[in-house]
Amino acid sequence: MAIAIGACAFSLISIHAASDPTRIAAQVVTGIGFIGAGVIFQDKAGVAGLTTAATLWATAAVGMSSAFGMYVLAIVTGGLLYATLALHHLPGWKQLGNKRSTHDDAE
Repeated sequence: MAIAIGACAFSLISIHAASDPTRIAAQVVTGIGFIGAGVIFQDKAGVAGLTTAATLWATAAVGMSSAFGMYVLAIVTGGLLYATLALHHLPGWKQLGNKRSTHDDAE
């Protein structure tokens, strides 16, 4: 939520205060990407933080679309983002993942 509010605020500033409204908006995308890269960790077990990084970046898009008056896009993007994050809580989702890993190991 903080990412969306910040991205919205920066986008509003770019619309009202900057001579080129796309300049600050482009820097928001770059900055959030940099922050997202900081939450990705690699260890012996694999890579962690990819979902967090992608969620940060997509949340910034929700905030920017709100600032630019694209409310339907903000609502749809937020809903899709929420639905994507909620997928692993669905019943049977773990069994689907286990079937895939078992099938991949057999090959």
